[in-house]
Amino acid sequence: MKKYLSLLGVGLLSLAVFSPTFAQSTSTSSTDLNVTTQALIKVLTQLLQQLELQLQTLLAERGNNTNINMSGGNCSSGQTWSGLNGGCISQTQNQSSSITVTSPNDGDSLVIGQSYQIKWIPNSTKVNIFLNTYDQNGNQIGNGQLQWIAQAIDNTGIYNWTPSTSALTLSTAYKYKIRITKANDLSYGVSDMGESAGFFTLRNSSTQNQPFTITFPTQGASLQAGQTYNVSWTGSDTNVNSYAVYLSGGKLGSNGSSFIGTAYPRGAGNVGTFSWAIPADLTSASNYQIQFSGAGATGGNSGTFSISGSTQNQPSITINSPGSGKMYNQGDTLNISWIANGVSGVGLGLDHTDGTFASIIAVGLPTSGNYSWQIPSNFPTGSYVIVGSVNNNGNLIYSNGPTISIGSAQNQTVYPPNIESVGSSANPANSFYPGDNVKIVGSNFPQNPTIMIGNAYVLGQTNSSGMNINFIAPSLSAGTYSLSIAAKGGGNTVQVTVLSR
Repeated sequence: MKKYLSLLGVGLLSLAVFSPTFAQSTSTSSTDLNVTTQALIKVLTQLLQQLELQLQTLLAERGNNTNINMSGGNCSSGQTWSGLNGGCISQTQNQSSSITVTSPNDGDSLVIGQSYQIKWIPNSTKVNIFLNTYDQNGNQIGNGQLQWIAQAIDNTGIYNWTPSTSALTLSTAYKYKIRITKANDLSYGVSDMGESAGFFTLRNSSTQNQPFTITFPTQGASLQAGQTYNVSWTGSDTNVNSYAVYLSGGKLGSNGSSFIGTAYPRGAGNVGTFSWAIPADLTSASNYQIQFSGAGATGGNSGTFSISGSTQNQPSITINSPGSGKMYNQGDTLNISWIANGVSGVGLGLDHTDGTFASIIAVGLPTSGNYSWQIPSNFPTGSYVIVGSVNNNGNLIYSNGPTISIGSAQNQTVYPPNIESVGSSANPANSFYPGDNVKIVGSNFPQNPTIMIGNAYVLGQTNSSGMNINFIAPSLSAGTYSLSIAAKGGGNTVQVTVLSR
């Protein structure tokens, strides 16, 4: 501090030296007196400017509230202190600055405690760097006071800066700009300074106040009712514990929403996923949205997406038998089994292999079962596709089954199947338990025929000799049943006994 007081002493000594001259200047012309006075004022002004610069250097070195305002008064909103002008100037006066600050940029969000580069286009040998503070409306905080970041550094155009609350007064509630000036003195003018073109902000951590973003469903996504999806998001407050998740739009209307669950963030960056099982009966629509409600996430909406109807309960029909490639003749019996889903009112028919209609077999059938159709003796020969149909609220839904061929019955000698015995191992003749592997022994057996046991139908598997047929006994109540093989010419029938376990 002695050296700063010595500067002030030099000024006062200069005043004392010149004072006798003034007192003895009765014989000096007024012109000489004016010159002497101006010289004195110039010397004192220079000394005071040096004192001002040295005092600011002391403040910067000690880190004590390094706000700079040497005006002796307060600058109004939108103004800052200028050493050159000796008072407050409008901030728009630096628009013609030859020092251009290029980073941080407008809208940047810097994390307190992390390192960043302040960048500028230099125009002098040494520069000072200051932090200028503003409220959310763009008004300066602290009546135009600036905070030191760096003093008299080499003018390289880059300075590594770590925002720190231990060195500066910082707040995440304010906005900031970087100001860079010449370092030779504080009497810088417009041509000797530059300031950030836009505001940047500060935050306490790398995830705090990051924009809350739902990353799935994305805008225009197509989802399926009855399926499960992972709703995902990033950002927002790291201290949040959970979010309430809602579905809006679609059948809910423009102002309606439906609670669909609670999501819990996890991991770095407050990212997370929420498993959402879309109800199978949800109405199809193209303007659904996901909404999150919670700390830092209120109003966080996804883009609009579509949900189409579930396929789980869509009406459908599957033809189980006969197998594809089977050959039949006119007059043969075609045994068909099926199962339908979602509706009643099953129909069976034949199409040509090119997709054109051939014949109706039966309509009004139950959702599952077996149906025996006697192929007409004059039915056109050729290849056909067995087709099943279901009635969905007046709309027929078709499903193609196996392809079969139908040939001519002329000049054919018919040998009906002959059943000699039926049974399974270790059981009495012509008897078996439900689920047993049963063997039919006989002759003239067709390949893999349908076996009728009472009102039940099962598929048999004929061996290569055509003398045996194996089948799995159906689940029937204990009792006696008629067993026969569906084939051209009929064939004999035997009585079998279903045993009780």
